[in-house]
Amino acid sequence: MQRLIARPLTAWLVVAALAVAAIAYSSIRDTNPAINNVACTGYGYGYGYGYGYGYGYGNAALSLTLAPTSTTAGRSVRLAGMLTQNGCPVPGATINLQKRAVVNGVPSGPFATFGTRHTGPNGGYSLRGVFLTNKQFRAVSVAEAGRPSATSNLVGLTVHTKISLKLAHLSGCRVRFTGSTLPTKANRRISIQRHRAAGWRTAYHARTHSNGKYRVRHRLTCGKTYRFRSVIAGDSVNASGRSASHRVKARRH
Repeated sequence: MQRLIARPLTAWLVVAALAVAAIAYSSIRDTNPAINNVACTGYGYGYGYGYGYGYGYGNAALSLTLAPTSTTAGRSVRLAGMLTQNGCPVPGATINLQKRAVVNGVPSGPFATFGTRHTGPNGGYSLRGVFLTNKQFRAVSVAEAGRPSATSNLVGLTVHTKISLKLAHLSGCRVRFTGSTLPTKANRRISIQRHRAAGWRTAYHARTHSNGKYRVRHRLTCGKTYRFRSVIAGDSVNASGRSASHRVKARRH
């Protein structure tokens, strides 16, 4: 009789010990990244005595980074981030990348989706894009198939106006200065700067036409070498821009 009573009692003691061990492991897992990585694979316990233990998920977190945060119109930037839930990556989730304008340094208008990505096995996503004016971005995950909905932090992009400069020799030691802007800047003042020992100083001015291009001629000292660049001031939607510098030697013919 004692043996018959001891067997079920022993079995229940084993079950109780395993349950306590599972709870202890869960506590350690939540504070130990190495163990937590294993838990993210769907780790669980199951016992023949009718006891089961599994891990649930908590709040979702969606991150967003931007590189670089300052660029010139026409150059690409990279937006990237990760979707996690309770510290575990969420693969296969739909991420909508959204943007809105920044006017006079203030975000303006509603967000609009300009690109969609799906998270990879590590929960990460990325997208490259080209933007012509200052922008603010965010990412939003779509709640579908058990995947969580979350909104990322906000990131801002400063976009400098792209301005070009070309120098052409003309007869009589004259030089023609031409260039263009991106995005198109109509009726804007352009400063043509000359580099001297004390640094850059404005030597001439030009004004853009409706197509954002400018053209001006000036007579220089014959036989002398100059170094010039063009500069345009910032406005409500773009930061200031400057061209690459160019050297020119004034010639009579």
